[in-house]
Amino acid sequence: MRASFIVAGIIALANLFLGSTSFAETSSSKTILVFDASGSMWGQIDGKPKITIARTVFDTVLKDWQPGNELGLIAYGHRRKGDCSDIEEIIAPGPVDAKTFSAALNALNPKGKTPLSAAVKQAAETLKYEENKATVILVTDGLETCNADPCAVASELEKLGVDFTTHVIGFDLSEKESRAVRCMAENTGGLYFSASNATELSAAINVAAKAATLERNVLLHGKASKDAKELQDGVSWEVYAYTDGKLADKYLTYSYNTPASFALVPGKYRIKAAYGKAIAYQDIEVKKEGLTEADLIFGTGTLIVSGRAGSQSQDPVGKEWDIYPIRNGKVSDKFIAYSYNTPGRFILPAGKYRIKALYGKAETFKDVEIKADETTEIVIIFGTGKLIVSGRNSETSQDPVGKEWDIYPIRNGEVSDKFIAYTYNTPAYFTLPAGKYRIKGMYGKAVTYKDVEVKTDETTKTIIVFNTGYLTVSGRNSETSQKPVGKEWDIYPIRNGQVSDKFIAYTYNTRARFTLPTGKYRIKAMYGKAVTYEDVEVKTNETTKTIIIFNTGYLTVSGRAGSQSQKSVGKEWDIYPILNGRVSDKFIAYTYNTPAYFTLPAGKYRIKAFYGNKAYTKDVLVKINEKNEVVMQFD
Repeated sequence: MRASFIVAGIIALANLFLGSTSFAETSSSKTILVFDASGSMWGQIDGKPKITIARTVFDTVLKDWQPGNELGLIAYGHRRKGDCSDIEEIIAPGPVDAKTFSAALNALNPKGKTPLSAAVKQAAETLKYEENKATVILVTDGLETCNADPCAVASELEKLGVDFTTHVIGFDLSEKESRAVRCMAENTGGLYFSASNATELSAAINVAAKAATLERNVLLHGKASKDAKELQDGVSWEVYAYTDGKLADKYLTYSYNTPASFALVPGKYRIKAAYGKAIAYQDIEVKKEGLTEADLIFGTGTLIVSGRAGSQSQDPVGKEWDIYPIRNGKVSDKFIAYSYNTPGRFILPAGKYRIKALYGKAETFKDVEIKADETTEIVIIFGTGKLIVSGRNSETSQDPVGKEWDIYPIRNGEVSDKFIAYTYNTPAYFTLPAGKYRIKGMYGKAVTYKDVEVKTDETTKTIIVFNTGYLTVSGRNSETSQKPVGKEWDIYPIRNGQVSDKFIAYTYNTRARFTLPTGKYRIKAMYGKAVTYEDVEVKTNETTKTIIIFNTGYLTVSGRAGSQSQKSVGKEWDIYPILNGRVSDKFIAYTYNTPAYFTLPAGKYRIKAFYGNKAYTKDVLVKINEKNEVVMQFD
């Protein structure tokens, strides 16, 4: 169920509020109902339009309305489509005439947008919220659609109002949608209800109506310890009601103000308060008259953690702080709090903790004890230095290069097989524990290594020389062709005159560019069914350009099922080279497409075509850089 309170829970709240009339009410209570009459109210629940459900519920609620509680009505979205100014005060605040009120609701014809923020603000101004206590009950089945911020509007009304409150009833809203409008209640000390059917809507309206008539009669204070000063911020409060001696599962209301005040009917309640990572509980009983006050003691202290790279450093550093409780001498395997701020500030229950501190690739631990109402400040020394790495193509090059940098620790003269840090940035910046490291630098297809030592609170800069050059390869059909062609390029190193059987790089781009260590290479170039090779030498910090001539042409083959037919037919096409007048027994290319398109080295070929249950052949000459078209006639 999407409701914040299940049906039974809301009805229990309604009974709690409505079951007694002997508690103190305001002598003159004015409330405005802001009613959503936008087009979405025609949506249905259990086969009934939401507007019909709401009208029926209000018919019942209005009959039991307390005569002394004045009520007004503002509606929006009921007169014009797409108009954010469609907000109307239909009934001014005054004694409730149930028939008149019901008639006004029945006359609403939902059709427009949802300017709920402006409507609530208009209701507040009508009630002169800056001079008087003012309460608004908002019933909405949708979110703000008129470029306003409901949360900001509510905060502003709370700030400027004498005693302004908005109670919000989300009708048929999802949990996500509820979060977008419940802030209007949260930011003004009101209640939020989520109702998904007629029963829940009725109960929610009754509770909100009764809450609007109450004065705030409960005041809650928070303290770090019994003798500490009262806390002024940082406490969250939840109020749970007892009904027939049973504690409710869901909270009745809540607040983020410190101290916190509530308007509650006489009865018993449990207060749950959270401050930092501490939670305190206290049961209270609200009497028919007078103010009920309670102090909740958290037993907390404050921990402030910062870090330094070295013992002589003054600059605060630190990336992450994790706090683990120590209970009965054992460190928990789950942290209770964490922060990415430096310094890190924590409010914790009194006790012992282990701090896990991280900075760059350094990790260190420290145990501390927190005492109630005291501040413990800890400075952690990471023993780190900085490493800055960049690369150059050659000793004389000034342009920084580099694709990847991996850092391997060296311990007791042995290089770890696992890197401790890496980056793809150039220059590369690392924060590392003091010690020795091996840098693995990569640029293009060049890989090189360098050992360095990082010292505490110092910056080590190093440059890696890759001794690389660039190879640019493109292809042409012929010596005279200008159009670049090519399907695949594979690069094989040549070492000591021997061509490696494994390529070092490849690409499918027509214009191929490679970054390679200085040396000799064999290019294997492919285009269509043409394969050719070329040897090149790449020199340090230079660009070697080469153009591969494929000597290829194009062959287009189609078939006709008769001399008069214009429709292209054919099931399969196989292409066999003819070398020295002899047809190869292996085809060089094939396709099932009709027409068939081939890119082939210049030369003679036999086409073997299949259509129906027959095979047909035809010889053809493919010329360099020409389009050769063949139409085969099938019987």
